[in-house]
Amino acid sequence: MNIRNDEFYFYPATIKDNADIDALLRNPDFKGDLQILYTRGKNPVESFYKDGDETLILCCRHKNTDSLAGFGVCNVSNMYIGGRLEKVAYLSGLRVSPDFRRKTLRLIDAYSIMMDWISENGAKYIITTILSDNEVFQKLVSKKRKNFPEYMRIADYRVWIIPRVRPFKKIITGIRPIRKNEIDALKSFYYKYGKDFYLYPELDFDNLDYKNFRIVSEGDEILCALYLKSRSDKKQILHAYEGKYAYIKYIRHLLPLYGYPVLPAEGRELDYRYVSYYLCKPGEEEMLSNLILDAAMEDSKINYIAVGCINGSKVDEYLKRSIKMSYNSILYTVAAEDSCYSEELVENANSIYLELSVL
Repeated sequence: MNIRNDEFYFYPATIKDNADIDALLRNPDFKGDLQILYTRGKNPVESFYKDGDETLILCCRHKNTDSLAGFGVCNVSNMYIGGRLEKVAYLSGLRVSPDFRRKTLRLIDAYSIMMDWISENGAKYIITTILSDNEVFQKLVSKKRKNFPEYMRIADYRVWIIPRVRPFKKIITGIRPIRKNEIDALKSFYYKYGKDFYLYPELDFDNLDYKNFRIVSEGDEILCALYLKSRSDKKQILHAYEGKYAYIKYIRHLLPLYGYPVLPAEGRELDYRYVSYYLCKPGEEEMLSNLILDAAMEDSKINYIAVGCINGSKVDEYLKRSIKMSYNSILYTVAAEDSCYSEELVENANSIYLELSVL
């Protein structure tokens, strides 16, 4: 490929890039009420590779100084698109060093390399998320540019922060772990209902720890289920409190009394788990929401759990009644030359499930 910028060069990351990538991840990227750093442990290259069936970590360095100017990640995984399995590419992890943000990095060149790689891996659906507070990047992708992919907004995506300690609240569902003799029924449950969503992941049951599944059942029928997920290589560090949180941080140990989790001191890791692969029988969304709430109270080893959902979905509306703390992103489909099905995701935004742990 003919890269037109003589000042920088692009290449796939190797373990030699770990230290520079980690340093860039630990640099605050933008301002927001909660400034959270998303780190990847001691081996971020290996960590990013765990997120998809196929992964490209594209690095950009300055030719003269060999400094890491930035990097971006793309993972390709199998997801259901309205009943059929398709390869979906998820763009994530874009970071640009503060030293190079005023220079012309020619993101067009980086996107050209990324889009060629996506095409070679057979993915026609391309998605990404941008934090709602990241207005700089939103403005960048909102304008059509020659040879630049078109970003099409699908929906708002909300992440709820559900505290473990909630005074005067009791577990109300029949939440329990899955039993060994129910594994086949669990697989059938996920296939039967998960495949009807858009962007629901194909589950690799052979590599999932069944002890982390929680279900509610009625007789032999599973009504709703979820998977509690955590990864030691994916860390969130609370860098700083801003906005309204700049004031409530001083009473952070009293926050559970008001429906908030105990927030750590600035610079500390957040102690949490993801709610992953949640699903319910149609019509049981309220039961599923209660299962999510109860899963947080059940786990005594954490401060909170995090769950993501499309803003305005039934699960979102039920959680809104009980939970006060959340942050928002925008889900986009990225329309490149070969991604001819992007409008299908926009048209079916109300039926989208997006797995929080891939963000």
